[in-house]
Amino acid sequence: MTAPSPDASAAVRARVVLIDDDPVICAVIVAILERAGHEVRTFEHAEEAIAECTRWHPTVVCLDLNLPDLTGEEAITRLHRLAPGVPVIVISTQDDVSRAVSVMKLRPFDYLTKPVDAARLTLRVEAAAREQALQDRVEALERELRDGLRFQEIVGRRKKKKDFEYEVQWQGLPSIKFNRWIPRQELVDKGFAKKVNEFDQKKAAAAIGADARPLTRAAVEKFLGDFGL
Repeated sequence: MTAPSPDASAAVRARVVLIDDDPVICAVIVAILERAGHEVRTFEHAEEAIAECTRWHPTVVCLDLNLPDLTGEEAITRLHRLAPGVPVIVISTQDDVSRAVSVMKLRPFDYLTKPVDAARLTLRVEAAAREQALQDRVEALERELRDGLRFQEIVGRRKKKKDFEYEVQWQGLPSIKFNRWIPRQELVDKGFAKKVNEFDQKKAAAAIGADARPLTRAAVEKFLGDFGL
């Protein structure tokens, strides 16, 4: 039975940092978001909130543009640098078009105006949280892919002393490609047992095929050459 695909509209529980020096506005926004099941931490000063972002790792940041210690633009710029990837939603009374355009150039997730609509705020916070969760998943998959490609392809085998070693194509960086001999057990320990066994089977099958072929001078020379003789 095929598992159902995740519903993009499914509810998410966000961790929200709210930066606003107006206690009434904070209380209203906290009530809206907590009623929707989200966890909210409030801060009056941007510096303190940004420091908390590096420790708590929120899924969304909501902030006002007029703050006691930093401008909204400064706060967004620092958040992008110190908490990269965390969506920022601006919630402001500012109706200055030129400033709104300037703020949007900093690429916040959204720009909402006060008094904020409860339904729209909830929807945008949840949309931002889903985008952040998706980005986290993509980054995790990319890390898994990079780890797998470090031993991209087993391309050869030789016997050295009493240990089988495998020549492995290593791709740590896109611009670097080189081969390295790695002991069989090290590859197994790193999670490549299946790949090693597949290679062993291919080599065994090739050997059987070689034994079935007529013995010729060229075949003997190639066999000896494979062992460096």
